[in-house]
Amino acid sequence: MGSLIVAALMVLGAVLGCPRAIAAQGDLERVLATLEGSWEGEGELLGRSATFVMTWKKALNGRFLRLDFRSAFADIDPVQPVLESHAYYLLGGPTLTGQWMDSRGVILSLRAEVVGSALVTHWTGEESGRTEYRVIDEDTLEVIDYVRAEGEYRLFAKARYRRVR
Repeated sequence: MGSLIVAALMVLGAVLGCPRAIAAQGDLERVLATLEGSWEGEGELLGRSATFVMTWKKALNGRFLRLDFRSAFADIDPVQPVLESHAYYLLGGPTLTGQWMDSRGVILSLRAEVVGSALVTHWTGEESGRTEYRVIDEDTLEVIDYVRAEGEYRLFAKARYRRVR
């Protein structure tokens, strides 16, 4: 009898949790659809004025979302990148997983989910931290980067982007 009650509660929990999972998937799809395209940003990187460019697009038969990223210090040479990178996020679930590869030779594992109107990506590997891609409106994003050091998240970059395509 006890196991029957436990089984019934598990089924009830799955049924009641389903609308939340569907809503989360819908939020993810909306945020990802907004991110797709080309963006240019201005802000700070390591306490210095910087410019940023990123492009999000579907890749490999639509199974992945690809991010191409470049940053440069505005006061040195805004054309010469400080960092260039590519990331691939596997599509198809309520959370995303992927890999980041950059011009330093660093490869990071990615795990991302939607929180409110932001895609929040946690990254781990040689370094760890998180990046928040906050949707302000269809043509404006705010991106905030934190590195994890000594058990705390520390801000190292913040930029406001506008859609260019």
